[in-house]
Amino acid sequence: MSENGKIRYHIYGRKSYPQPLEFVESVVITEGEEIPVPAGEDWVEVVAFPETAVIQVIPRTRERAA
Repeated sequence: MSENGKIRYHIYGRKSYPQPLEFVESVVITEGEEIPVPAGEDWVEVVAFPETAVIQVIPRTRERAA
């Protein structure tokens, strides 16, 4: 959790099971609030996970200072 009690969640979803999960949006909520389901779609599956759970598998190279 961040210092101000806010948590950023990444939301992924799909509209049919043969499709892969795709990034939909990220939301910031206060601890204890419900994570909103993205509106306007007929989701068959929606997954949300906190940004703090993200593990970077392929490291980014640092930009070289000019």
